[in-house]
Amino acid sequence: MFGYIRFILAYLVLLSHLGIELAGKNIGVFAVVIFYILAGLVTSKVFIKIAPQNAQISYFVKDRFLRIYPTFFFALILTMLFFWITSYLQPHFSAKKILLNALIMPLNYFFWLDVSVIDAPIGLNFLIPPAWSLGAELQAYCLLMLAIKFRKFGLFLAVISLIVFMLANLNFIDSDIYGYRTVCGVFFIFYTGFLIYIKDYKKLVGFYIVMALFLCYLFYNGEFGIFSIEIISGYLLGVLLTLTHEKFRIKIKFNELLGSLSYSLFICHFLFIWFSKYFFEEQNLALITISSVTFGLINYYLIESRINKIRFKQSD
Repeated sequence: MFGYIRFILAYLVLLSHLGIELAGKNIGVFAVVIFYILAGLVTSKVFIKIAPQNAQISYFVKDRFLRIYPTFFFALILTMLFFWITSYLQPHFSAKKILLNALIMPLNYFFWLDVSVIDAPIGLNFLIPPAWSLGAELQAYCLLMLAIKFRKFGLFLAVISLIVFMLANLNFIDSDIYGYRTVCGVFFIFYTGFLIYIKDYKKLVGFYIVMALFLCYLFYNGEFGIFSIEIISGYLLGVLLTLTHEKFRIKIKFNELLGSLSYSLFICHFLFIWFSKYFFEEQNLALITISSVTFGLINYYLIESRINKIRFKQSD
């Protein structure tokens, strides 16, 4: 059922980028946090259960590369072609900027690094704006490998990350950068997925209670970071949702396909937002949705289904 959950979460991100909110809150942030928990769980499964013991790291790196980059490169090339053909938003390509965009990880530092390619507000001025979170995810993968190999050190990293998150949302440091964007403030969310996978409920309950109490304190204090409510509520619900799935493991038809479409939808929807604005001077939800899903289907049958054969073959 993870495929359905991930698809809904990806669609919430799409809706958030069209300015759709829930009670004045950013539903995209809420969805990204749950994505992080799921990513931590899946990453742990790949590293602990699927990767061969004699080649855990090499298998894991190859698997994550094949999962993320082919679809990303497909969307990146189409986006570059769109801007090159239309000159929309005055694109300014350079080898350095394209490389920084293609590597993904630098996008997580868009507020410090100049990764801009188009004339748009900061954070929306590179080729695939949602990919900044992929940059955080790639870094979290590296930290999770350490956390799995060295359990005490991993717990230490997660606790430090939680402290950074709390300091950010108490506004001692920038709440957007350190409480949401960068891995130093969100690694504990990925780590939570690891705890769920290994069924370490004692530590999981500890993190959960701290987050619940922290949310209560923020309401009592009346001061919040930029996305405090969305992040903490996403975390609290995401843990329950993931635990429920792991307990019942409901199997539904088309789960794998929707899981694939979720990633494609997440990666490509900004291209079709720009497409809709350029050709129709408005954000047409139906057009953006249909185009994004169509891209996902093409990507799945043309690229991802073949890539998956390579991914799964290496574990044989």
